[in-house]
Amino acid sequence: MLVILMRHGSTRANEGRPVIRAWKDYELDDEGRIQVQLTARKLEKYAPGYIVSSDLMRDTETALLVADVLQQPNRELDFDARTWDMGTMEGQPLDEVNPAIEQLYKHPWEYPPGSSESFNDFCARWQKFLDRKMYLAANVEAMRPALIVTHGKNIALTQSYIDGILPEKADMPVPAGYALVRVAEDRSLEMEIFGKTENVIEDV
Repeated sequence: MLVILMRHGSTRANEGRPVIRAWKDYELDDEGRIQVQLTARKLEKYAPGYIVSSDLMRDTETALLVADVLQQPNRELDFDARTWDMGTMEGQPLDEVNPAIEQLYKHPWEYPPGSSESFNDFCARWQKFLDRKMYLAANVEAMRPALIVTHGKNIALTQSYIDGILPEKADMPVPAGYALVRVAEDRSLEMEIFGKTENVIEDV
């Protein structure tokens, strides 16, 4: 096993009528903190070599809670583990802007209004980060598996990357869910998502 990809726990922006989170800096809500601690117990059997998360609050808080349960002090932050910058779409209800987001998936060179990156830019940033972490895990046994605390969109993009499916068709775990990335017997990569999932367009 190379990496564990964990989605951060839920925030108030995930509840009720969800809104686009993107780079808006939400903290975990009470339910999210409970979700994370329950998932951390499931991850104990994998004994991650270290933990890396994005620098957004919901990810860092998730990583801290998991590190406490696992008693793993080897933890770092990385900007490149962030989700896609959605610009002025941040904070808007999902059901209102999802049609526009689906179009951005089909025109990945276009930028969301007010965003610093196109979907292509986001893909390049995340894949470079993930390749770097998988290379480290593959070559340093003490760092394997790496536990990466990130966003649903990043995990869905990884499924697209490994399984060769369209990004907008990929799935992600629900908040505090996780996936495993392994090297198969034929030396290809394989990925398995555990627990409930949702389509990436339905919940950004």
